[in-house]
Amino acid sequence: MPRSALMWILVGSLAATLAACGDDGASSNEAGPEETGGADTTLAPDTTAESDAVQDADVDAAVDATPEPDGAEDAGTDAAPEPDAVEDAATDTTPEPDTVEDADADATPEPDTVEDTAPTEDVRTDADATPDAVPDAGPPIWTPPDRPTDYPFDAPASIATVLRFAPAGAGLSVDDDATPDNAVGAILGSLGGLLGLDVDGELQSSVESGLIAIGLGWVGDDPVSDSDRIEVHVLQLSDADANPATRDRYNVESESFIPGTGEPAARFEGETLAGQFSSGLSAFALTLPFGIFTLDARVESARIEGVVTRDALGVAVANGRIAGVVPGEDVFNGINAYASSSACTCLGLTEPLFVVGAEGAVTCTPPGPGACPSSDPCAQLASFCSAVGILVSGAYDQDLGGTPANDGLSVNFEFEAVGVTLVGFDP
Repeated sequence: MPRSALMWILVGSLAATLAACGDDGASSNEAGPEETGGADTTLAPDTTAESDAVQDADVDAAVDATPEPDGAEDAGTDAAPEPDAVEDAATDTTPEPDTVEDADADATPEPDTVEDTAPTEDVRTDADATPDAVPDAGPPIWTPPDRPTDYPFDAPASIATVLRFAPAGAGLSVDDDATPDNAVGAILGSLGGLLGLDVDGELQSSVESGLIAIGLGWVGDDPVSDSDRIEVHVLQLSDADANPATRDRYNVESESFIPGTGEPAARFEGETLAGQFSSGLSAFALTLPFGIFTLDARVESARIEGVVTRDALGVAVANGRIAGVVPGEDVFNGINAYASSSACTCLGLTEPLFVVGAEGAVTCTPPGPGACPSSDPCAQLASFCSAVGILVSGAYDQDLGGTPANDGLSVNFEFEAVGVTLVGFDP
């Protein structure tokens, strides 16, 4: 047989064999896993090639599926990674040591971060309100000495040269209603008419004679300069040279101090602005002789104002005002002192003329079998005792807290003062 014919026969036989194998492979793929058995293994060359391709593809896929540091969600895109891919995925999902340290560093602040977030000693100190409360209040303007002999007698001082009750409608408001209050002045004016007294005239006469010697001692900052750190003390003075006409050198009497201390009994903190001094509230004792009787009163909730300037000896005060509240019982006590004095022995009183009850009610004690002339001031006072009681108690306009109703009387004074030199302590 010719070689060409034999070649064609071999080619045809090979083609038929290949065609038969292709039909078996197709049938095997359509039959399903149970029928195929190991049919795929007969195509070792093709399967191997395909496996290599798949492996390469899986590797590429695994490489592509390996999460970048910022893209952790991509790690789960390959549902069934090959061993290499699984290993890669595990490697990507498990932080490297450096990554753990970085994460720990982010979660656990470095020492500097701890110092920034945790309050430091300074921060805690600022947050604590207790230390701040003391600086806000400020240090005291002045600290009193232990003994009155150590009082700063070289401090600038003043003495009142004019003292009178403020006229109606003038003075300071005691109860902050912008209306001046002066119940005591009105009452004493009425009593003066009953007793035949010029109240303001008697008051000024006592000032000029030295019976009334009200002094002011100034400590802290310069009282005539703008400052809110000024303290003024109301002092009882005595003339060092026993000559009221000179008005230059004075001693401070023991009544000015709290017993057993060097602290003045009447201290007012205040401020000066553009030459005008204004004090806060305090209290002081006041003795006012009116010729035939003397009023000893404690002025509560008092304050002092006036225009302050320097003069040759100390501090001068112009347009001065003193306002406060006098307990109503103090006014009755002053009248009782007069009715029981030697001036009114003709009344024959064995008890106070006015009796003030616990609730503020006032009753009168009938006079004894005396022989006071009807025109005598003492007789006039006893005759009009009930009317005077109503006049005084009916004028109560301030509440000092002693009774359910008002029990105090407003008072307003006007005064002028000149500078003086304080010499020392007069026991």
